[in-house]
Amino acid sequence: CCCCCCCCGCCCCGCCLADVFEFVLVFVVVHLLSPERAAALPPEIRTTLEIVEDAFCCFDASADGYLEKEEVQNALCSTNTPGRTTKALSDKLFAQLDFDGSGGISFKEFLIGLEKMVMEEFDEEGEGEV
Repeated sequence: CCCCCCCCGCCCCGCCLADVFEFVLVFVVVHLLSPERAAALPPEIRTTLEIVEDAFCCFDASADGYLEKEEVQNALCSTNTPGRTTKALSDKLFAQLDFDGSGGISFKEFLIGLEKMVMEEFDEEGEGEV
């Protein structure tokens, strides 16, 4: 590390940048575990975290804290995605989100996967890097 950010406050080499996924997870932990601190988050972030949490809980029909393949497929069927094979789409999505290969998608995997998808979409639209 060249510690170029020590005097000017910016990091030119990238050595001091926080991992985006871990940063998002910190927001989620604050939101879920500390209502007092969560109240200090900007309203847009609170609303987004509430939507993500509600979506996960809605998809998790078994309420075991993990999304199984069938639950992902059922969630996609309920949205009636036109023009795509729901089974193929759910299998692909499940494979992308089950990072550890455990056969279930944890909330952490769900959150990181959604963040990655948003970042990929952002880059594909030519908006540049975040």
